[in-house]
Amino acid sequence: MYAVSMSSRVYHLLYASDAYTLCGFKVLDLKMSDTNKPARLHQVPTIPSNRSLCKQCEKMAERRTRARSPLMQMIDKPEELNGHTG
Repeated sequence: MYAVSMSSRVYHLLYASDAYTLCGFKVLDLKMSDTNKPARLHQVPTIPSNRSLCKQCEKMAERRTRARSPLMQMIDKPEELNGHTG
């Protein structure tokens, strides 16, 4: 899921809970929000083709991917590759 607002040309990535964007904005449930108010972020099921990804969400997604990658963990801690723990 993704989040958009009527007042912005960007889309946001959501945490698994779908309550917040990766950059920290609260996303309102469509059933409870008034989508006519331009500043309200609401969920959409697909990436909007006419919008660009929020730069902060992009940075956070890269950090999350890097933190989960076993290869990056090995690069960040090469001493563990040789059995040395410090």
